[in-house]
Amino acid sequence: GRRARHGAAMMGPDYTWWHGIYEVGQHFYFKFLPEVRATGDMEAITYIDNLLANDPLHQWLSRPTAELKEEIRSGKMQELYKDFFQPVSGGK
Repeated sequence: GRRARHGAAMMGPDYTWWHGIYEVGQHFYFKFLPEVRATGDMEAITYIDNLLANDPLHQWLSRPTAELKEEIRSGKMQELYKDFFQPVSGGK
């Protein structure tokens, strides 16, 4: 969120990660999603289940930690994210 963007702009890795991205993930996966499930709205629950099962950016949640660590170390995980972080070229 806002803290992550500000932390990145100010080159503050602690704010970018712990006060930014970590909090976004913590709230999304461990607060927001359980609240949605608690509503009993089957359309919303089905959407969330589909998102978590089929979107590669969310599949880490259901995978073993050792497997994820190996993919990070080997560079395989970078392949998943490389298209999201392409440098802007050709102008301002």
